[in-house]
Amino acid sequence: MPHSSSRATRLRRTLTGLLVAGVALLGGTGIASADAVLKASDPPEGATLATPPAAVSLTFNQQVNAKFLTVKVTDPAGKEVNNGAPTATGPVVTQQIQALTVPGAYTIVYRVVSADGHPVSGKRTFTLAPPAATAAEPSSLQASSAAPTSPAAPPTPAASQDNSGDSGFPVWPLLLGVAVLLLGGVAFVLLRNRPDSSTKK
Repeated sequence: MPHSSSRATRLRRTLTGLLVAGVALLGGTGIASADAVLKASDPPEGATLATPPAAVSLTFNQQVNAKFLTVKVTDPAGKEVNNGAPTATGPVVTQQIQALTVPGAYTIVYRVVSADGHPVSGKRTFTLAPPAATAAEPSSLQASSAAPTSPAAPPTPAASQDNSGDSGFPVWPLLLGVAVLLLGGVAFVLLRNRPDSSTKK
């Protein structure tokens, strides 16, 4: 009886050890075979940007295979705007892009390979919305600021005063003529009334 009891105890211990080893093996295999998961992106998903980015980046929860990277960035018309090939530094994948000039929605499509060899793909979007241009000044203000100020007209010299009447004809010749006529008439009367010397003799 004691012998049978010891055999049962050893069997239980063996089974327990195998069970623990199996659980550990399965757990380790599950961790090692977990696929890469995208944790963040720059620009963030659905972001609206006033300034175009020079590159986009994707951050995963584990290191990805740098030899198998695919990142494609397209503009609102579906045209690819990549500038060179993507690179990976640990869990971060970076893709340089061209200078963006078209406003609208951009799409980032990616495909990477996890550490266990499984491919992982997905996409992100962001919108480029540059601020509106500053309104131009009113044309009237522009004209007033651009047009040079005309010099003031010189003052008109005052008309020289004279003895002219309202009609512009000088008065003094008329007065002189009247005086001459009066003097002539007086002289004529005096000479006429002067006694003649021939009649006295």
